[in-house]
Amino acid sequence: MTSQLTNALNRILDWIEQHRSYYVKYLQPGLSKDEIDNLVKDLPFQLPLEIYDLYQWRNGALHEGENLYDKGLIFKPAWSFRPLQEVVKICLENINKQKHLKNHLMYFSDWKFYGEKFDILPIFYTIRYYDIDCYRSGNLWISKEKDLNPVIFNDFEEGENILEKYSSITSMMLTIAECYENGIYNKYIFGKYYELENKIWRKYNSKLREFALQIIQEQSFSQSAWIYTIYELIEFKDLRNCQFLIQWLTDLINAYKKPNFIINCIGIDSKIYRKNLNNFDYFQLETGLPKILGEMGDVRAVPILITALQDNTFFQNNPFSRICAAKALGQLKDKRATDPLIEVLRNDWEEARKISAWALGEIKALSGAEPLIEALQDDNKEVRKMAREALFQIISNFPKVENLIPF
Repeated sequence: MTSQLTNALNRILDWIEQHRSYYVKYLQPGLSKDEIDNLVKDLPFQLPLEIYDLYQWRNGALHEGENLYDKGLIFKPAWSFRPLQEVVKICLENINKQKHLKNHLMYFSDWKFYGEKFDILPIFYTIRYYDIDCYRSGNLWISKEKDLNPVIFNDFEEGENILEKYSSITSMMLTIAECYENGIYNKYIFGKYYELENKIWRKYNSKLREFALQIIQEQSFSQSAWIYTIYELIEFKDLRNCQFLIQWLTDLINAYKKPNFIINCIGIDSKIYRKNLNNFDYFQLETGLPKILGEMGDVRAVPILITALQDNTFFQNNPFSRICAAKALGQLKDKRATDPLIEVLRNDWEEARKISAWALGEIKALSGAEPLIEALQDDNKEVRKMAREALFQIISNFPKVENLIPF
């Protein structure tokens, strides 16, 4: 019986033959199972069955010289896959040089953790990076402990590390096949088909929440690990992550109290970036952690969010952390946050005052009315406007106080 992966690959090939037939000639005939076994016998880890399906279908794409443009690029607009002989050669060379993980996971300060959890198989390549060390391309991450083998693509656009992720090779090919059939990769225009592409991606790749959970629960805070999991955290809102994200935020706040502590923001996740170009707050741990905790809706996060709101060291390293913490507390609507938000409303910078006024309106605690009345005289008109709207929110809960409010 033909596998789901092989069916998806044939759907992709059907589309390519109709629309870009000049790619097809670069694809090599598939291998037999015995040929695959012989090629991979020296690898120090076992390959998943998907690899056998992929290479029995076709043994990668040939490439000729340095000009690789339009050479069998059948996966999305600019990706193809290597013959298995090359994949094995690259793998063994890097293992022998003890270079494998250092190159691929150069963005992880704690790359040894990933070396213990995953073996990396460099299957896919893009036209721009085929001829340099190949770990900035498409790799199958083979879990050593769990039935989890995601595909992660690294590319570079405008100096940023762009990530694309799939739950498995099968999920990847099902996603690409349906995207081709819906015209998403035909004359691809950046962002034009994002919503449809995202819907198709979600349909096949929900298992990536397990990948995110594994990293979040087994790591302390890590900017690089954050970038590798952020889209799944946002997209799937898996409450299993909440307690671990609370610990991440706790550890991060404590780390900033240490002299000379610095954390660099590197890389972005292309899915969340393309969804909204203004999503930069998600990419920084100081703002992204409180932002996601607020969106998850779990009140267990209230104490650490209050700490993030009040911590001046944390604020000084990223002033927008206070805004994100205030907004998260407003989303959680927990009355424990009322007094800390009142303090920000009375004493902080204008953007923080504005969001704190909004948050007090969301919480609807009666004790928030008086400071919001005071804020009607704020120097900043946006703060005054938000205070007025927040007061109307409180009135909806306590109609008897309406006459006490000077509108």
